[in-house]
Amino acid sequence: MPEQPISLFSSGPPTTVISLPIPEAAIELSDARNQKQEERKSAIAVVVANWPRFIDSWVALAEETDDVIEQYAYFRIAYHRGLDTLRGSGWKGSGYVRWSEPSNVAQLQLAKLMRKNGVLNFYYNLIRLVFLKTCEYNRRYILWR
Repeated sequence: MPEQPISLFSSGPPTTVISLPIPEAAIELSDARNQKQEERKSAIAVVVANWPRFIDSWVALAEETDDVIEQYAYFRIAYHRGLDTLRGSGWKGSGYVRWSEPSNVAQLQLAKLMRKNGVLNFYYNLIRLVFLKTCEYNRRYILWR
């Protein structure tokens, strides 16, 4: 097996910044969240259908249900849409995804939200995800806050 060189960065690992969500998606989600309780989940589902890569809409949908399995499914979709967005922003599986970038926060806060909501003891699933090993985060802040 031929040796493959290891790529080292003279300035450290690269930093990835997720692009900001489309303003129309954020406006639609805000409008959906302001609907009456009985109409809110359906309104948010419309936003999800219109903007399937918009992480915040999946999180909002998860927060509108009391069913833990349904919550878990929505949070997992949000997580994977976030990975898609990260890859589309140039992330190649390593490097920093910093909290200091406002557009990265939606992806990085998913673990905190899932833990807060007690979704299937997500912490154990979180540990196995290689992605988070390279993210700049404080485990205590995310998992126990």
